[in-house]
Amino acid sequence: MRPLSSMTILLLFLLLNYGQVADRLKVFEPVPANQRAHLNERIKLLIKYQRSKQYEKVFEMLPKIHTQHPELTKEKFLTQIRMRRAHVVDFIPEYTTENQTIDGEYEISGCAKVRKGWRTNKWQAVTYASLETGEWYFSDILFTFSTLHARIPTPCSSKKNH
Repeated sequence: MRPLSSMTILLLFLLLNYGQVADRLKVFEPVPANQRAHLNERIKLLIKYQRSKQYEKVFEMLPKIHTQHPELTKEKFLTQIRMRRAHVVDFIPEYTTENQTIDGEYEISGCAKVRKGWRTNKWQAVTYASLETGEWYFSDILFTFSTLHARIPTPCSSKKNH
């Protein structure tokens, strides 16, 4: 039996890697196929900025509808986000739904890994993504609560969460 050539091994590796990327992009299925990879890259960037507490850059990723609102100045946003006791260190998208009332806006639901002091929690969360002049912008990551009176967000229950 002949050993596999390095070219064959490389081709197999590339095919397996492509399959993994395609699977990761399935969570964005309502989004046009030609926009999914870019959306995935932008959401990774958002999480990187959240994790490293680069909140000025997080503000720059907010949709214009948020940043042009007279009551939400950059200073107010930075003050509010820095006052939080918990901050997002990761977000794994699980599924996406298209907003039926706002054209080009999508709700991305998933599991957020949140650090609060020395503790880490995994809570259900969403972010709203909108495509503006060819670029993806995001709302803040919002936690999901099981009831109106719940005091803590709903824990992630998916077997897929990190």
